[in-house]
Amino acid sequence: MRQIRAGVSDIRQAEGVLNAGGLPVFSAGNWAMNAETGIDLREAAIPFPFGVMMNRPVSENEMNAYKETLFLAERSGAEVIYFSDPAVLRFADESLRRKCIYCPETLVTNSRDASFWLNQGIGGVSVSPLLTKEETIIIIHNVPHAEITIHGHMLLSISKRRLLSAWRDHYGISFEPSENRHLVLRETTRQEDMPVYENDVSTMIFSDYIFESFDVIKDLQEAETAFVSGSFLSSEALIEAVRIYNAIINGNDETAAVRTYRENNAGCCGGYYEQKTIL
Repeated sequence: MRQIRAGVSDIRQAEGVLNAGGLPVFSAGNWAMNAETGIDLREAAIPFPFGVMMNRPVSENEMNAYKETLFLAERSGAEVIYFSDPAVLRFADESLRRKCIYCPETLVTNSRDASFWLNQGIGGVSVSPLLTKEETIIIIHNVPHAEITIHGHMLLSISKRRLLSAWRDHYGISFEPSENRHLVLRETTRQEDMPVYENDVSTMIFSDYIFESFDVIKDLQEAETAFVSGSFLSSEALIEAVRIYNAIINGNDETAAVRTYRENNAGCCGGYYEQKTIL
């Protein structure tokens, strides 16, 4: 594994990720499918290596603004730029394509799909985190430049509708849902609280658990890169996760650190590594 990348919300988090051996990835405005704080690339001067997350699907009336931001990310020196909208392939030249990582969250579930996207001249493909360990190993063995998501609250649902605002208005409740990172949903048949986040273009629901790969990361080292999602993680939890993964990959025994991490961050689990989904 060549590199671990991590979604960050500010410069301080980014510096911590860098010191832990990772590449920080900033969200560009509201173009990302996550709950991390977006930055304005027109104002930000980032003095270290970084990536940019822009993987939200784009509507036709947003395309010009999206293109402008994508080109700005390239000019700003981003090493990688995450996308999911196929329209990017219509206007990205060869140089820009090499920086682009196809990241539609859960859609890349087999080697043929991943290979198709790589054949478009892009720099990498993000594999769905909703696969078993064996399914993931098959893809990263057969597909070069594959990235796996290894840690964080997983995106379960996204809607273009502002559902929290609609709920507030319908029931006449006084609270501000927009960009509020302290809200959760609980299904009537479950006891777990799922983080929910609304911005001006969508509503997103995330897993109640923290998906983690400490016990299997050695088995997945054939992947070129790995990604840690920063949504709803504290800075300490995000940076320590990056440090632990890098240490394990480099052959260090992090058993005690992993145990402490799990004790300090409730709900860590291996997701679907041991159980098949309907994908």
